[in-house]
Amino acid sequence: MVKKEVLGAATLSILVIVFILVNNYLPSVANILNFVVFWLCVLVLLYSIIFLIYATLKSRRKK
Repeated sequence: MVKKEVLGAATLSILVIVFILVNNYLPSVANILNFVVFWLCVLVLLYSIIFLIYATLKSRRKK
């Protein structure tokens, strides 16, 4: 379990570094990348909220 967490943290760190470098040195790609990353974050947040609501409702039905 710890290896997966370390791998996830390292992967996220590498992605953040790449994102910062692309934003600084490739401004033509940065606009597209910012758009994609923004909507990806929005969709993941929306998915998390829906999943949390679904799990809460499902656990209440079992009681």
